[in-house]
Formats: sequence, C-alpha cells, structure tokens
Amino acid sequence: MRRLILALWLGLAGLPWAAAEPQSFLQPSFGDFRDELRQARSEGKKGLILVFEMEVCPYCKRFHEKILDRPRVVESFQRDFNAIRVDVQGATPVQDFSGRAMSESQFARDLKVRGTPTTIAFDLEGREAARLAGVPVDAQEFLLWREYVLSGAAGRMGFGQYRSERR
Repeated sequence: MRRLILALWLGLAGLPWAAAEPQSFLQPSFGDFRDELRQARSEGKKGLILVFEMEVCPYCKRFHEKILDRPRVVESFQRDFNAIRVDVQGATPVQDFSGRAMSESQFARDLKVRGTPTTIAFDLEGREAARLAGVPVDAQEFLLWREYVLSGAAGRMGFGQYRSERR
C-alpha cells in the first residue's frame, strides 16, 4: 500500500498542473565564503548577500514571511546576488573570505553583527558593500536597499539618506 501511495504521489508531482515549489531567497551553502564568491563570479552576479539570523528570532521570522518570501524580492535579488543564511548562534564550521576556519557564530562576531536579522552585501572581492540591521518596513524598502547597494551609493551615503532622496 505504501508503494502504491508513493507511486501515485510521485506521478502526480510530475504533472504540469502540480504546484511548483517556490523559490527561496536563501540558497544552500557549504560554508566556504571564498567558494561562494567564486560561484557568484562564475554566475555573473554582482556580489553575495549574507543574512544573519537565529532560530528563535521573531523579527527573522517576520523578515521571511513579509519580505524574503515575496517572488519579486527573490527574483530581483537572485538576478544580481547569491544569498546565504548565517546562524549567529551556529556551531557549523565555515571559512571566512580569507580562508580562516571558524564557527558561524564566530564569523558573525568577527563581522560585528549585533542583532538579528542583519543583512550584509559583499562585493565580489569579499569587501562589505552595505549593511542593513533589522527588518525593512516592507518589500519595497528592501528592494530600494538592493538598488542602494547596486548603485554604489552605499560608499557615499547612509541608506537613510538614500531612501529620503529617492522618495
């Protein structure tokens, strides 16, 4: 009986009307951020986005539900960036942009991540381009932050000033 149910389920999943799994803003990572940069470069991306979160963070949950799960946000960011989750309390081993091995939590401390969620954009050389602490007001503000990063304005002014000038 289990085999029959599994066969039916697998058969139905392949039908054209079956719901496609939604794309995720965050992509899987093997934890070597130098490799992540190489991958982004090879895909023609402009950089890497790291989203620093923790498991029991209500703000992180809201960030995903209200902003990161929006198809327009996913599509816009994935055009120019690879995006990866980093657990600020995580013990998973990672290698930073210089190749040093450490835990996710140490990596977050080294980058002076003070709260969650914190989103940091890195250029293809592993240099921090911009940082966004907290949850944006809405998806439109997060898309504006993307524009801020891509335009190079992050090197000239803060996001608050950029946002004021663009509205």
